[in-house]
Amino acid sequence: MGGGTLWTGVWRETEKRLDLDRAFDFSTIGQAMPLEMEFSAAGDRLYVTTAKPGALNVFDIADTAKPRLIASVPAAEGAHHLVFSPDGRYAFVQNSLLNLPGLNDGSVTVVDLTAMKPAGAVDVLKKAGFNPNCIVLLPGQGGDED
Repeated sequence: MGGGTLWTGVWRETEKRLDLDRAFDFSTIGQAMPLEMEFSAAGDRLYVTTAKPGALNVFDIADTAKPRLIASVPAAEGAHHLVFSPDGRYAFVQNSLLNLPGLNDGSVTVVDLTAMKPAGAVDVLKKAGFNPNCIVLLPGQGGDED
């Protein structure tokens, strides 16, 4: 987190060792504090949030040893946890890190993963003076949402 980099680790079974390599430095795109990592359902994308200034970074991981940044989508300060819509079209990024100054916007950024841009924000908690601490999508309650 503090180093601001993304590393890969490849297990070499015959040598019984783990080869580590720095794969990406977030400072090259003006970002710091990578926090959350999630994979796409297909396993072809890696999603990494960064808290400063707040972004969702999307990496192509077809070559797992060399992730390639394909998009950096603005979120808000403190971008941290994320979840995906059931259809995989949207990511929801919780923008709050331990209520730390400069890292606690209090909103949730909705990211359109097809367009690779913000689709909106949920700021109900922010307007009430609260910050989200965790984000979980619940299954639908009947109808077509199930």
